[in-house]
Amino acid sequence: MGEGEWYDLREIDAEESEFPVAATVDGEDIVIFQIGDDYRGAQRLCPHKDGDFVRRGVIMGNGKMLRCSLHGFIFNLASGKGVNAGPQCIDIFEIKREGSRLQARKKQK
Repeated sequence: MGEGEWYDLREIDAEESEFPVAATVDGEDIVIFQIGDDYRGAQRLCPHKDGDFVRRGVIMGNGKMLRCSLHGFIFNLASGKGVNAGPQCIDIFEIKREGSRLQARKKQK
């Protein structure tokens, strides 16, 4: 688990929002996916050609991988490491739910 500060995502209502949804955490644009009762967060843009994960992100591998449909790059949602993306990685965000609100923090590498 990360050591960073949790940020309230006041603009997102976990019960009313349609996922994936975009948010900003400490000045960084992120995307949040809902997987069953769980949530996953990642940087919003794919490092390869800036594919927007809000529109082009596909969750796969039982919620453990994120694929950019623009060029097919796949990233591990636990570590952010590219599976087929060479040395490219993405930032991962921990997401927790408090009532109908979400909180996020950047996962430490």
